[in-house]
Amino acid sequence: LIFWVMYGRLFDNVRQSLKDSAGYISGAMERYGPEYLEEMAASGSASGRITHIAADGTVIFDNYASAASAENHLNRPEVSAALAHGEGEAVRLSDTLDKQTAYYARRLSNGTVLRVSSTTDSALASVMGYVPHIVLIVAVISILAAALAGRQTKRIIRPLLELDLENPSANET
Repeated sequence: LIFWVMYGRLFDNVRQSLKDSAGYISGAMERYGPEYLEEMAASGSASGRITHIAADGTVIFDNYASAASAENHLNRPEVSAALAHGEGEAVRLSDTLDKQTAYYARRLSNGTVLRVSSTTDSALASVMGYVPHIVLIVAVISILAAALAGRQTKRIIRPLLELDLENPSANET
């Protein structure tokens, strides 16, 4: 349960980061035009994948692959949601890479779509990285708990062991 909660929080942070990035980039694109993406890619300041998609699904720009060779993105859930509702999200798992990719897409004022994405380890891979740390913490806590329990037990039992059962009236109550 701890691992599942940790992964959920981690993934929520990734989704919020994508949403924030899309907001910043789309604002800059609205102000400076699509050339902003070229400048951003050239400077190396993009931390994730950025795709600019026309209203018909044609890829205009992709900082990871050639836009000319990209397939049509119109049927991608995040893109179709952005075209219909202004924004869209999707998460897909790559079986070959055992990675999970989160996508966030936002429709721009000119009708095109800006999509940002980030790839993270799958839930199992993310959680498995924490196992050694959690095992060590549980072991230390268990040793401390056992030592404290033993000490407290001796404090509780000591007066009982000191009772003189042969001469009960001589015992201090």
